[in-house]
Amino acid sequence: MKNIFFIISFFLLSHDLYAVKIAVMNTAEVFEKLPIRREIFQEIQKKFEIRIGELQKMEDDLKNQAKELQKNNSLSYDKDIKEFEQKRIDFINKAKKIEEDNQKYQQEESFKIFKMIQVAIKEIALKDGYDIVIDVNGIQYNNKKEYLNNITNKVIQQVQ
Repeated sequence: MKNIFFIISFFLLSHDLYAVKIAVMNTAEVFEKLPIRREIFQEIQKKFEIRIGELQKMEDDLKNQAKELQKNNSLSYDKDIKEFEQKRIDFINKAKKIEEDNQKYQQEESFKIFKMIQVAIKEIALKDGYDIVIDVNGIQYNNKKEYLNNITNKVIQQVQ
């Protein structure tokens, strides 16, 4: 009885596999080619320009102060050295904070873009009758390329 159930299951399963419509796409390519991505990342750069400018000014001040301390090495007071070290620590902390904020903001915006890509994939798959959509980078080997439809360009057009 188990053998008959296995054979029937295998037959039904194999029959369904031939009816599966599969598409592939290159998510990285879609992400890179989207104009909205470039616009968003230019906006991020503008948002951080002021903070980066402030950081560059702090760096220049630190360099000048370091030169002065080296020049007046014998005359440098502990107070001046402590003040320099505190400014250097403040500079490092501010640089780290800017980097963290920038990465966080880029991740948030990237996540939004990937959500848009996922919505477009689903809409195209439903419209064109695909059962499975696989990222092209996830395919290790395929000798039946004619069975896979690449929808990368459709996704780019849909998201734009």
